[in-house]
Amino acid sequence: MEGTIVSLLPPLVAIILCIILREAILSLFIGVWVGALLLNHFHPAVALFRSVDQIALNALIDPDHAVNIMFIVLIGGFVQMMNQSSYSRRWIAALAGLLRSPRNARVAMWTTGMLLFIDDYANSLIVGGGYRQLADRFRIAREKLAFIVDTTSAPITSIALISTWIGFEISTIDQVLDARA
Repeated sequence: MEGTIVSLLPPLVAIILCIILREAILSLFIGVWVGALLLNHFHPAVALFRSVDQIALNALIDPDHAVNIMFIVLIGGFVQMMNQSSYSRRWIAALAGLLRSPRNARVAMWTTGMLLFIDDYANSLIVGGGYRQLADRFRIAREKLAFIVDTTSAPITSIALISTWIGFEISTIDQVLDARA
């Protein structure tokens, strides 16, 4: 089924379920299960076990994947703690007092996104989560906030001199050069 239109079924299922259920982890796992179902001749129990033992565990065993997952969980927890703290609400209120217009708020979002260049995931979580209340206060559409976050996360991280993307790019170039030698 590789290389056919059927191979698009698992990601489509995951995307549609994510939109309907608004639950990313469950939707992604069901998408993986659908892929395992296709690979294991439509045996649901076998596909469930293969989803866990071959696909999910192999992804967690890989050191690079494990580091990324741990980093994202830690940053997500940090952002959630910030969003729940009273200091975060005070910071947003103080910032909102300094900003006088939606344009100023958008510039503040953009500037923060440009300054948080260490990691694109951290940038997305911190700017997106931190400025959500400010965007609501200034009636800035969530789509506009998402656009600002998207355009200042990975693009800026990939061209910054010190970032996780640069480390990844250098390691990839090093692997290609080692393979050619």
